[in-house]
Amino acid sequence: MPLVTIGNHSYSHAYNHYRHFYGDTEGVVADMLRAYVVLGLKPAVYARLPGRNVFRLPNYSKDDNSLGLAEAGREDPDCGFVAASGFWLYGWDHEWMHEDSGKPVQSVDHLVSELDHLFAFRQAEQADPAHA
Repeated sequence: MPLVTIGNHSYSHAYNHYRHFYGDTEGVVADMLRAYVVLGLKPAVYARLPGRNVFRLPNYSKDDNSLGLAEAGREDPDCGFVAASGFWLYGWDHEWMHEDSGKPVQSVDHLVSELDHLFAFRQAEQADPAHA
């Protein structure tokens, strides 16, 4: 098993215009396929769509600097079509939160601290699931 896997995160990264990008499902798949060809990837391809995760744990918000809560789920059909096109989709469990201006809410130090806390919790949970 390789220690490093190259994944597909799109060709254009939606040119950072996610509302427009996720308004064209066939265009989303075409963009992912273009990156697939350029990178010379072989099936099956791990992929993450541009922008926020299209799925999250229930207690995480869908805060995003380009798709607001009113547009929650806008990219869900694209996610399904990309997955049906042979990509194995994944996402992050923890991401930056942004103000409306796009500025990250957390400092780098704060985000690293949050991640350290999550890893410590997971290690404690694995060591003793009854007391985590």
